Amino acid sequence: MNRFKAIIFMTFLIFNNTCFARIILSQTHKLDLPQLKESIFVSKETISEILSPDLTSGLSGRIILTKVADNTVAYWWKTTPLRKTSFGRAAESIEKNARLQGQISGANQVVHRFDFKVLAMQALAQFEYTGWLNAGIRYDLKAAETSAAITQPLAKNQDLIMSQNFNHIESTSRLSFNYNW
Repeated sequence: MNRFKAIIFMTFLIFNNTCFARIILSQTHKLDLPQLKESIFVSKETISEILSPDLTSGLSGRIILTKVADNTVAYWWKTTPLRKTSFGRAAESIEKNARLQGQISGANQVVHRFDFKVLAMQALAQFEYTGWLNAGIRYDLKAAETSAAITQPLAKNQDLIMSQNFNHIESTSRLSFNYNW
């Protein structure tokens, strides 16, 4: 029996042939597996990245939801190993090179700001203008939907919003009055 402890014979059946393998236990090494650490799914860092300080109480629920979703995808992208693959490097290069920002000082000390960006990982293209009014156009490639909105501040807590959403099925126009309590 001791001889069988030192040398173990194993038999495998492979394609109707018999194969023998010899394992010498005295020459084997202990298998050390890494210790499993408890991982925290939501940390303070995660919350501070997703709920960024640019989320103010004056924003509409749709804008806050959009920003939280964008911040979540951005945080995931920043922490995922997929970012270091050739696909990830190509996507980052596209996003970095597909952004155009500008600023022009106009009459009456109005500053006109333009921001065009393509978010390759989210399949979005966005154009935003601030100046005399706030306007934005957003094209979502996944949903094949375009949305445009013009926001005109009327008073400190009041905005007039004209928006248009359209896709291959329908087109929706809205005129809204936003009052922040």
